[in-house]
Formats: sequence, structure tokens, C-alpha cells
Amino acid sequence: MFVGINRGSAGTTGELGNFHGAIKSRDFRLAAAAYNTAVWGAFMTDLSDEVNSHSSDVTVTKYHVKKLIEHLRELDIPNTVTLIAIGKQAYNALEANKELIHGNIEHIPHYSGCNRPNGKPGHWDTEKVHQLLQQISKNN
Repeated sequence: MFVGINRGSAGTTGELGNFHGAIKSRDFRLAAAAYNTAVWGAFMTDLSDEVNSHSSDVTVTKYHVKKLIEHLRELDIPNTVTLIAIGKQAYNALEANKELIHGNIEHIPHYSGCNRPNGKPGHWDTEKVHQLLQQISKNN
């Protein structure tokens, strides 16, 4: 299960349109990396309901992690599911509250335009993230 911080504001098709917005969001990178892996089609959600493309302006607390666990329970998703944090901020929030989580917490880089190939200025590499997702699937 993929977990992000919050919905960006680039979506154009309403509540479920977060991954159908402007190409500048670079969300296609996540789709390309997940394609043909066991996590292709995995459930995706966010810790915060706040809509803001500047996730650094979003504060996530233990309350948000508790809400995530409640949301999983409502959907009959076991609390032992592997959570794949999208980006460092989501990973840090989950790790800081890991006593609430009974499954594994994994991490992949965020697909944002700040994370460009070859490490400049970010650290996104579709093939490396694809391999990471395959490894996560294999280990969990």
C-alpha cells in the first residue's frame, strides 16, 4: 500500500483526480516504476486530507497516522499491510509512529519534479525505483 503526505492541488477531475493533473506533477513516474511489479494497482492514500502541492507546508502528526490506521480498519485492510511511503516526509511520519503500525514500513523517493535522474537536483530514477519496488514485494 502506497502512503503519501497529502493530495496535491494539480488534479483536474475532482476528488479522485489527484493523479490526473498537470504533467509537471510527474506522477507518471510512479506509474512507470510500479508497472509490472506486484504493487501495480496497489491501494494509495495520504496521511493528511489537506490539498496543497507544497507538502512542506503540511504538518503530519500522530493523529494523522491514527486516522490512517482507522481508515484501513474501515476498509478491512489488515494493520499488518506493508506501507510504502512515497517520499521522506511520509516515511518519517510513519516511522515516528511505528508503534501504531504492525506491518513493515518501506520507503521510495517521491516522484516530484524536484527528484530528477542522475541525482541532480533530486534522486528519482525510474529503473532504480522499479527494482526497489520489486525487492519490497519480494521481501514482504
